[in-house]
Amino acid sequence: MSHDILAVPSQLFAHLEAQPPLMRASAGNAYVGKEVNWNLMFVDGSERVTGKASLIFDTGVLGDRMIRGDVSLTEHPYLRSLPSGEPVRVRGTIRRVDALFVELEVAEMTLVRTVGAASQ
Repeated sequence: MSHDILAVPSQLFAHLEAQPPLMRASAGNAYVGKEVNWNLMFVDGSERVTGKASLIFDTGVLGDRMIRGDVSLTEHPYLRSLPSGEPVRVRGTIRRVDALFVELEVAEMTLVRTVGAASQ
């Protein structure tokens, strides 16, 4: 398996889509435990457990494919007021892969700011 497939989420999803339908689950399992560092778009989130939020990110390509992950609100307090559509950089480990989503163990998340924007 090429590490280039993990460079962006759309390549991972394209690789899965290229597999015969009944082989997609095993192909997805091959990615579990792999580390990724992706630019994503924050879409939605909810507080699941006190101090933790479950987040959903869009890949920016193949709009029906999503990335999910849990993060600490203590470490990322700005999430409470982060609007949908904000670009973020997410680094983590793949926990689960499905035809429609990737679930990450999020290790780090940072806002992606354009030139001239205030840093967070």
